Amino acid sequence: MLLPSHTLLALAAGATLAFASTAASSVDSRTERTTWPDGAARGERTLVESASGEWLAEGPGRAWHRTGQLSEEGVWSKGERSGPWRFWHLDGSQRAEGSFVGGERDGEWTTWFIGGAL
Repeated sequence: MLLPSHTLLALAAGATLAFASTAASSVDSRTERTTWPDGAARGERTLVESASGEWLAEGPGRAWHRTGQLSEEGVWSKGERSGPWRFWHLDGSQRAEGSFVGGERDGEWTTWFIGGAL
C-alpha cells in the first residue's frame, strides 16, 4: 500500500496510523485515523484510490489538538482542502473560518483571537 507523502510527514514520533477499508462502492476507499503518541485521536479522513493508484483524501475530515479539542474541520477533494473550513484554538474558541479552492485559501476569511475576539 502506497500512502501519500504528506500523510507520512504528518505523523509525530510515537503516533499511530490506522486504516479501515470499505467496499460500499466500486471505488477503493480507506478511513485514515491518526493518533497522538498518547493514543488520543489526532485526525480522521477518507482516502480514495485514484485511477493512477495514488491515495487521495476525499470527503469530510477532522483533526484534534492533543487535548482532544477539535482543531479543524472541513472537506477534502482530490487530496486538497475544498470548500468551507473551520479552525479552533486550543481553548475551544474559534480561530478561523473560510473557504479553499484547489487547496488554496479563497475569498474572505475571518480570524479570531484566543477567547473569541475578532
